Amino acid sequence: MTTQRPQPEPSRAAAIDRRTFLRGSGTLAAALAGTTSLLSARRAWGLRGSSGVVVLGLIGCGRRGTQLLRAALDKPGVVFSTVCDVDAGRGGAAVELAAKLCGSRPALTPDYRDVLDDQQTDAVIIATPDHWHMIPFMSACAAEKDIYIEVPLAPTTLEAGAMTYATRKYKRVVQVGLQQR
Repeated sequence: MTTQRPQPEPSRAAAIDRRTFLRGSGTLAAALAGTTSLLSARRAWGLRGSSGVVVLGLIGCGRRGTQLLRAALDKPGVVFSTVCDVDAGRGGAAVELAAKLCGSRPALTPDYRDVLDDQQTDAVIIATPDHWHMIPFMSACAAEKDIYIEVPLAPTTLEAGAMTYATRKYKRVVQVGLQQR
């Protein structure tokens, strides 16, 4: 007597044929080398915003955050809707840089939750100090935003495990960047 396993519910992933999967996987693998690989991953799977552009939010406008903003704006079809930094000077400089590079002026806020509340934002770049990664990361997952973040992901394995759990629970695209190796 054979017992049949229950079939899983059809999901979005089940709708992707082999050729699309391989093309997307190849694009994703190639994209992992760059700082804007999250954008490439979203595009490989057809995850653009409703307007055809990827709308990003930046949380943390220090040196690395500004470098990531510049790198993202070098890609066609990318705009920033909101930038966030507790230091108004650094945040203002990031707004001016975005306005200079792409012509649109993102909103500036000192509270990362304002970035996540913006409904037009598809993904966020978290460029906060290492010890401040988890809280905006978890909030971004719950807000259904995809995430680009750099290593170290978290200072403890407990925090990293919670972040991994949130990524899977909310089915988010997350890119953990490591440009030094």
